[in-house]
Amino acid sequence: MGNIVKLNGLERFLKVAEKRDACHAVLILLDAEGSCAREVAGRLATRARNHSPHLPIAVVAAKCHYENWLLGSTETLAGKSGLKDSLEIISDPESVPDPKRWLTDHMEKGKAYKETFDQAPLSKAIDIDLVCQRARSFRRLEHALEQLICSIKSGTPLISP
Repeated sequence: MGNIVKLNGLERFLKVAEKRDACHAVLILLDAEGSCAREVAGRLATRARNHSPHLPIAVVAAKCHYENWLLGSTETLAGKSGLKDSLEIISDPESVPDPKRWLTDHMEKGKAYKETFDQAPLSKAIDIDLVCQRARSFRRLEHALEQLICSIKSGTPLISP
């Protein structure tokens, strides 16, 4: 989950965001990494509410890992970033316990999934509708973005969840 969950980590991040003229809202996206995604997001939202109640903020925690969301669209990832040309469809991507290992295991021989190298191009290749159908925490991301847009348009601060 990184530095954002540590003492004053979120607060430092929000101070930096608030100093930017073009910052109209903040989306905090992190991996729950085995913790309850709802609880992780709720704790961070409470801290955000206490620190920056005037700024629209949404906190979203992927149920396990961001890569689980990638697995929700394996049919569009086949042949990309070293993945094999044919991949099984995963109807419940959030049930895969180690999605980074899964990605490595389904790459061409001699290749391994590298988050810093492969995450962006694979993210561009997903079918958002498929991932929404298959991953509840991704639907939460979609809803959070809608909430932030409404909050900006209405000028009413929102901190979600």
